[in-house]
Amino acid sequence: MTPRNIKLLWIAPVLAACAVQVPPERDSIPRQLAEDLAGGHIYIDLPDGFPNIALPETITTEGSLDRGVAMTLILKSELSTQIMEEIVRTAMTASNWTTLESRQSQQRGGFVGNTSPFQARISSNQFCHDQYGMMSIGSRNRQGVYNRLALDWNYSTNMSGLTCNQQNEQRQGVMINSNPMAGLGEQMPVLELPAEDRGVRFRPPFGSRMSSSSNIMTTQSPLHVDWSMAEINLWFANQLIEQGWKQDASWEGELTAGSTWLKRNDDETELDGLLDMTRIEEDNVHLRFRLSYRNQ
Repeated sequence: MTPRNIKLLWIAPVLAACAVQVPPERDSIPRQLAEDLAGGHIYIDLPDGFPNIALPETITTEGSLDRGVAMTLILKSELSTQIMEEIVRTAMTASNWTTLESRQSQQRGGFVGNTSPFQARISSNQFCHDQYGMMSIGSRNRQGVYNRLALDWNYSTNMSGLTCNQQNEQRQGVMINSNPMAGLGEQMPVLELPAEDRGVRFRPPFGSRMSSSSNIMTTQSPLHVDWSMAEINLWFANQLIEQGWKQDASWEGELTAGSTWLKRNDDETELDGLLDMTRIEEDNVHLRFRLSYRNQ
């Protein structure tokens, strides 16, 4: 591969961590300086030894970085980042890469966006290959030009001595042992936010606060609507009833509202739920749902 000066815009995705701001008129730097800043050798195509992954012509290579123990490949396309990810994941699976299970439980309950209760995007972008090691997919967008993905390949990890299946089993064991609340998290109801809340960045369920007791899990979210407390209470009550919960009590005031809920699963597990809402200021309500086992 022939060394050459590289446009700063080409290497911006791999230099983001350096936080170097360069005026537009200084749009190129010497290759040696670029490599010193990036901590490796930079290329405008695939680096030697990078695993072969067949991608369509709509996704092209923009550049790469070889850091000695890991490589980063920057892909670009006019396709959306989400579609790019789906295409790359499919291509990697076809090339015998295995999806690595998340170390965190993928809790689907709690407060979710106003699309569909189970439409929240849950995907794994970390892969394993018995020969090549680990590779992850990450977004590297450049606004107004192209969408970008980075394939980060850590080829030193294939010396771990464990197959991908063994690593998945190990990860699952770690997750179960380190997260005694995983079972309770699976019982958390899905609480879809009203449509008026479309532009609000809510706190997802995996950010739930757990108390020191192993019997309680709490999830919370801001809500920005001009509804009365009674209307908000009814909105969530209907959803809980649809998911098999039975209301025990309910109250509404000018600034607060809430309800208590009971549920018994087929395995005789009994659950208690407490939904409380507090109006912080006009059109700004704090939501909280506390879940606990009743018979454990």
